[in-house]
Amino acid sequence: GALADTARGFEEASIPLAGGLDTPRVHAMLAAAYNAFGNTQQAAIEIKKHLDLVTTELVPTPPLAAGTSMTLDLVGGRTFEIPVAVIAGQPLSVATKMPDYWDTILVVLAPNGTPVIGGDDTFKYLAALEWVPAVSGTYRMRVTSFEAVSTGPLVVSRD
Repeated sequence: GALADTARGFEEASIPLAGGLDTPRVHAMLAAAYNAFGNTQQAAIEIKKHLDLVTTELVPTPPLAAGTSMTLDLVGGRTFEIPVAVIAGQPLSVATKMPDYWDTILVVLAPNGTPVIGGDDTFKYLAALEWVPAVSGTYRMRVTSFEAVSTGPLVVSRD
């Protein structure tokens, strides 16, 4: 079943990593497995590793307020860092889309930089998340295309 496939995927990603193959794809596979296992924080850590490996340009944006969206100009190697103010107990709901591409990935970092939750392949190959923070503050969301290879408009929306 699905759990066996997830366990197999986890094993198939862990073996090359243990052998020194530290690639963005390996970290994305591990993140998917951790999310399937319910370990969302470890999944976020793996997504951040993926983003760290593919990002050559980290671009800060204005904050993304509830009920708004922004269109970002994505080029290869570029990851956007978007401030998101959250209130403890109130859900953060975020979705991404790209008109000309179909694979996005994102991670949310706590104010201290710790990865707390991430999204990859949430809706088909588009990253999205719904998360209820335990602590209020301004978090930072990093978002790009998978392996940061795409060029074009990236739309990030917040409910």
